[in-house]
Amino acid sequence: MSNLSASDNLTATGAAANVRGPFEGVLNVVRFNWPLYLVGAGIALAAVLGAILIPLQPWFRAIMFFGGGAAIYLLTSSLIVSHVIYDRSPLYRFQWAGRWAGESPRRIVNIHSGFDESSTALREVLPDAKVQILELHEPARMTEPSIARARRHQQRIAPPWLDEMTSKVTPDALPLADDSIDAAFAILAAHEVRIAEDRRKLFGEIARILCPGGRFILVEHLRNPANFIAFGPQFVHFYSRNTWLNVAQSAGLALIHEDRITPFIGLFVFEKPKPTAS
Repeated sequence: MSNLSASDNLTATGAAANVRGPFEGVLNVVRFNWPLYLVGAGIALAAVLGAILIPLQPWFRAIMFFGGGAAIYLLTSSLIVSHVIYDRSPLYRFQWAGRWAGESPRRIVNIHSGFDESSTALREVLPDAKVQILELHEPARMTEPSIARARRHQQRIAPPWLDEMTSKVTPDALPLADDSIDAAFAILAAHEVRIAEDRRKLFGEIARILCPGGRFILVEHLRNPANFIAFGPQFVHFYSRNTWLNVAQSAGLALIHEDRITPFIGLFVFEKPKPTAS
């Protein structure tokens, strides 16, 4: 398993990366999760000011300083790491997508969870492929406020064609025929399917629509030490490497490649096996 390096820049197909502002990724993180950052900043400020201004026992003052320092650290580290991932790494240059989508895919599907930053880039990186866009949309189960904020922002900024090309779907019923897709992408989207059985159904549906030999490219944060150091307790929002491998295996998909886009993001390439000759 290797780490992707910054040399994975796109050149002729790099327009997708160039339309992003230099801090767009980290600003989106704050935009969609601003209550968490506001609460964290309030806790940090209250703890530090309390330790300075209120007469306290030395041991309790030390606890207050430690708590405030921890809050400041998590606020700072999450923003720095988010900037590295979403603004500085190869993630949004998408050369990895062209590399692992298979040989000359003709029909691909991009699955997202309400905020689509990848379909335009996939169309540029894979210009000969027809792209179909599916939005996982199940309000009764996908209830996180950050998803609702992301969707509202998407509606404000997305070009009309993107909405017209997007179908809202549930994890258990992708509106595509069996064996009809050469490559499927789920980029930082599958972890928003919070119920294990729904994830199993989603992967089963992806396996169903893939052609034999078709590929599923999954890009996800991982519940690993790097994300714990960067995001603290929030890392439980992500799933472990084994979770993704197990759910893919249960759908009959075989892992053919695994990589890292920074230590925080895992890239998995699964393939639907071809029938064996009898």
